[in-house]
Amino acid sequence: MGGVSLENAASQVVKVAVVDAKTRARLGGLTRASLYSGSEMTANARKAFADRFTKLVLENAAANGESLTEGEVLRRAAAARKIYFLRLAARSADARRRRRASA
Repeated sequence: MGGVSLENAASQVVKVAVVDAKTRARLGGLTRASLYSGSEMTANARKAFADRFTKLVLENAAANGESLTEGEVLRRAAAARKIYFLRLAARSADARRRRRASA
């Protein structure tokens, strides 16, 4: 068809004689964004984050001598994730409250 693929177009964009670090980083980020979807780029990180809670549940169950079904592991992991975000929100609210009080 004579079209230019994204990979070829992206590699040609980077052929700039002298660029500073900020421009190089921006070119790299935009090149990557032109080649992959956001969900593709963050899939491994999202999986690792979710696995963190599953691992925590399994470690706690093993320490207590429990044997859990897959459904129970998922239920407890979801609860652990909710606890994590609730604590994170509470710490954020405390920090905002302290900032307001000191201002």
